[in-house]
Amino acid sequence: YWGVGDALYNQSKYNEAIEQYKKGLSYLAKVRSLEARKQMATINGLIGKSYEKMGDYQLAADHYELEFYFQKILGDIEAQADALDNQAYLLSRIGKFRESLERYELAYRQHLVSGEKNDAGFSMSNIGQVLWSLGKFDSAIDAHNKSIALRRETGNQKGEANSWKKIAGLYRESGDAAKSMEAYRKAMEIYKKIEAKEEYGELLEDMASGYSKIKDYVNAEKYYQEALQLYRTIK
Repeated sequence: YWGVGDALYNQSKYNEAIEQYKKGLSYLAKVRSLEARKQMATINGLIGKSYEKMGDYQLAADHYELEFYFQKILGDIEAQADALDNQAYLLSRIGKFRESLERYELAYRQHLVSGEKNDAGFSMSNIGQVLWSLGKFDSAIDAHNKSIALRRETGNQKGEANSWKKIAGLYRESGDAAKSMEAYRKAMEIYKKIEAKEEYGELLEDMASGYSKIKDYVNAEKYYQEALQLYRTIK
């Protein structure tokens, strides 16, 4: 059933894939072994991905919760954290920000326990975005700064730049153009250093949009032109 489900999933036949995956779960539920529980965790994750592809985020989140449940039985802390990250993301997509925050915070703690500081930085960055959605601006900035510290510690330069970009976006939305541009420039320096051209181009567009918002059209044109020239070298 699992293999048939994977084949159907890879053909984008998600409903049919889910049907096969669920048949596999029914079979495994009758098997009393840790290996069966491990497979049930994996299959629930696959069902979650299938529902996510179909845009049914609540059902996807429910199956990531089941994946977490089985990984908890197995004692795989990092796998638990990954399932929580996936569930938290989908809960935020459907506006359940408090539930999303709870899952991300638990995932963050689990990543730290398992020694995966870079993944903890990922969870903390998402905590920042959810806090912003809850209207907690200062807490959101603090979370992103913690994410930057973790990513810097683990040498994840792109992740660090991504967090600076998110901080820039938060300052921009709050109306603080100066701090927004300062954060954008920090992200820009890193993207340029590591030659992350696509991310650099997207950042240039964001900066141009930010300048347009404060009616600085000269700088807006400058950064749009830079982005255009960069995209031409990529394509």
